[in-house]
Amino acid sequence: MTIFRIGQFKIKINYLLFVLFVLYFIIGYFIEVIVIFFSVLIHELAHVYLASKLDFKVDYIELFPFGGVAKLDGLIGTEPFNEIKIAVIGPIINFLLAFVLIFIKEYLFENQIIVLFIKTNMILAFINLLPLLPLDGGRIFRAILSLKLGTKRATLFVSKITYILSVIMIFIGILLFIRNAYGIYLILFFIFIIIAAKREKDMAVFIFLKQIICKRQKMAETGIYRVQHIVCLNDMKVKSVIENFIPNKYHIITVIDREGNVIDTLYEKRILEGVIKYGYDITIEKLLNKSEK
Repeated sequence: MTIFRIGQFKIKINYLLFVLFVLYFIIGYFIEVIVIFFSVLIHELAHVYLASKLDFKVDYIELFPFGGVAKLDGLIGTEPFNEIKIAVIGPIINFLLAFVLIFIKEYLFENQIIVLFIKTNMILAFINLLPLLPLDGGRIFRAILSLKLGTKRATLFVSKITYILSVIMIFIGILLFIRNAYGIYLILFFIFIIIAAKREKDMAVFIFLKQIICKRQKMAETGIYRVQHIVCLNDMKVKSVIENFIPNKYHIITVIDREGNVIDTLYEKRILEGVIKYGYDITIEKLLNKSEK
């Protein structure tokens, strides 16, 4: 549900969040909901502002009961450092806002709304820095790992951590719920995290393919690219080799046999052309044989 526009992009409220707004208004927690709403909105606007400065197109912001999502055209598969910058700015803004309000509270004046804004922004910042997908901390963690593991393997690794920690937190939420009804929020939040992490995991292959396309485009623009050397056995599948490709690097693969003898050298372009012609499951040895024909 679109509620208003800021420039070229829309602000949307998820229908479940709208229902919660109405429910909280009825039971007398309207101020708390408004504070959470604006804190999340400020957090997402920070992402949007920096993304626009990095030349990403902003489609919309959608606010959910457990946070917000900024839909940025072109962010999927972008350079890891761009993803880190855009992800980290949200929690930074929440911390800055909280510290400014702490100063106002301590030296100017104090009221309940200021205290509530401080607590909400601190909690929002800390939660978003958890190394779980799709939270900002998870995106930062994945981007850092992708520099060594490649995007697909990094996404799968962070997704596993997300699932494990989320299941643990859901179990804790159940124990808390037995004593206190507030445990239900912990349960619902981490169920939401698991569902969202599954979507991120499913996107891993698409992200990888987009990085390859963007890599060629960037190489054409800059005329220079850093090289990453890989050594692999000749009986390995092409799929296993590609999964070790790292963003922003051009790969040169030295092929060896089980005795360590060098058989041949493959370049990234030749590997990718082989995938298009013969599929992921072909071995490096068969790819070399087909290339020689």
